[in-house]
Amino acid sequence: MTESKCTYSGNKRKTDSIYQLQLSYELTMDRLREEYADTPAGYHDDLARALARASIEQRQEECRLMEGGEVTTPPFPVQPFTGRKQQLETIRDSLCHGSRILLISGMGGIGKTALMAEYALRSESGSYHNTKDTPPASYDKILFLPAAKGIRQAVTDDAILTISGMRWSARRYRSYAGYFRHKLAILHQLAQSKRLLILIDDLQEIRLRELAALLELPADILISSRLTEQAFHSLPSELQPRQLLLREMSEAELMAMAERLRPDLSAEDQLRYSIISKKLHGHTLSMKLWLNSDGAVPDVGTRGEISFLPQRLEPGARLLLMVLSVLPPEGVLRTWAERVCGVEPGLSDRLAARSLVQLSSAPEDRQRISLHPLIRDEVRRVLRPNMKNCRHFLEKVAADVGNAWNEPREEMLLRLPAVQSILEAFPECPAWMAPALDKLLTFLWVMEDFEGAERGYLNLFDNVMKSSGEPSQETGWLALRVGAVYHNSLRFDTAETWYERSLQNFRQCRPRSNDYWWKRMEACGKCTRGPLFRGETDRVQALLEEAETIYRQAPAEARSDRLLLTEAYHSRRRASFSLKLGRLGEAQVYRQRMHKEMDLYFSRCGTEGPKLLDLRETDIEFEKALGNLEKAAGFLEENLRGFILYRGPEHEDTLHCMEQMADTLLTQARQAETSSWKSQENLRRARELYLRVAAGLRIHYPYEAGWLGRVKERIREL
Repeated sequence: MTESKCTYSGNKRKTDSIYQLQLSYELTMDRLREEYADTPAGYHDDLARALARASIEQRQEECRLMEGGEVTTPPFPVQPFTGRKQQLETIRDSLCHGSRILLISGMGGIGKTALMAEYALRSESGSYHNTKDTPPASYDKILFLPAAKGIRQAVTDDAILTISGMRWSARRYRSYAGYFRHKLAILHQLAQSKRLLILIDDLQEIRLRELAALLELPADILISSRLTEQAFHSLPSELQPRQLLLREMSEAELMAMAERLRPDLSAEDQLRYSIISKKLHGHTLSMKLWLNSDGAVPDVGTRGEISFLPQRLEPGARLLLMVLSVLPPEGVLRTWAERVCGVEPGLSDRLAARSLVQLSSAPEDRQRISLHPLIRDEVRRVLRPNMKNCRHFLEKVAADVGNAWNEPREEMLLRLPAVQSILEAFPECPAWMAPALDKLLTFLWVMEDFEGAERGYLNLFDNVMKSSGEPSQETGWLALRVGAVYHNSLRFDTAETWYERSLQNFRQCRPRSNDYWWKRMEACGKCTRGPLFRGETDRVQALLEEAETIYRQAPAEARSDRLLLTEAYHSRRRASFSLKLGRLGEAQVYRQRMHKEMDLYFSRCGTEGPKLLDLRETDIEFEKALGNLEKAAGFLEENLRGFILYRGPEHEDTLHCMEQMADTLLTQARQAETSSWKSQENLRRARELYLRVAAGLRIHYPYEAGWLGRVKERIREL
């Protein structure tokens, strides 16, 4: 790999990365501005100093990423490997002496991924030693990118290409195209200081701009694809890969593979194996399946097509194979797949021993399970997975992610590719699967995939409307969920329209289940958002009274835990609304009622962290209104810890809570004696929190100019 060089005083040396140069520059400027702080060229206030230090911290983190190599991809599937010695040497010689981009092409199942993985393993372990004529083929970092769904999907998917400190956020990056460019910039900087080998597996579709952007990285790149080099001719000449056409294994290599996989093979079976290998034209995957099976010969059609699935599958294997065929091609965590399929762990090992599934080389708790592309296609063609035969699996996945808002975000991010792949495989969204699909689509917008959630909910709403008609309880609830997608993606006018549509549905339909009562109360609560923002107090009052009436009208059999929780949130809204109108006595009544209802709910269902955050929000408002700032600060500190756990330290909810706490401390300090130790301590903590909010906004939410301006004003006041 060619290194970037520059000349200083006649001597050549390796250029520092852009991030290192920026860090060096900013450290020098920080030292000079601190040294000349009393001059116009120096720091003029604490805000300028804090923002400069925040920028330095960001550069240091970027440099640490580059030097520490905290960029990871899924481990590639590893299986026993034999033969292909000449092809391995061709790859090494090509990357060391010729082109740094090599295309391994050939028919499906011939061994392209296995060859690529074997070369990577030997390079990683140092099996290729330096010789007089051949440079060492070893790498500092090997990245494996399954590209069956395209280059952009492989790069932007945080479960495939994981960069510590980075995660997809619609509000930060605005589009996947921007996130794609940002991730490639990190990889480019990493490649400046480390020797990278990038494995692009199963490339099926070429999108020139995205592929070219990846191939421009200063790294060695191996591509496995059924496409030939002609498909790459539209790329710039310097990015066109050299082709290695992989053909069937020789008879000697096939016999060596048989000896390794089945050392107990009798002479009669060896003869059968030789005959079958000629019938199957030495197709590698087919021969592995035969060797690892009970001896059944894979079916060969009149056109030479091969059937890879055995005639009989043990209980659970059929479901597991169908499930894996609709999950991401790069696979999922093995433990998670077994849990949502309800199969025992030994089944995966038995299927892997028969080459029907692939297991990655990783510890058992992080091991991934996937299907070979040909077996994946075969499963879809023969077993035909659909929402009916995968219903129980879909319901288990929905239950697994249905409480995502109350779970640590980093843990839920691992589920996102699986849910996206499931909804892509089953785009029809039938009405009879609405409960499970509702949970899956809610999970998407909670994880900020607003585009996918919007598309799925609108499709589901149309199907339910055709099935149940409008108005109905079902369309009322789904209209509420569509409104939630628009609200959380900051399209408030559209959200309000859907909220109103939802409430009209509930008003005009008859209850079809006990859920009607809490869902209608929820619709009333959501419809207060717009009028409350515009100051339409009469409209808000009417909606809150309507919700109160609905709660009183609910029959005894409808008084479930969910209705109790909804009523507690309704009491919370009423308490907040009364506070805004200055009715402290009324607010106190609703606050006490909210606590009573939430205590009863927690005693039945257990304490849930995020619901406690909501509970404390009302307590904070009330204590502030009463002037109990110390109690309010205590509630805010507890909430801040919860937001960091459930939303993340850089999430906007966390920054809002931090700003609220700083506001409270500042008010406390101003009300106390300015010379007191407590006042000075509160001022110091408030300034520190404001500076952290300003730094977080500058780094993660640079488009929030109004919010950043407000925080800057507070800092200047201090």
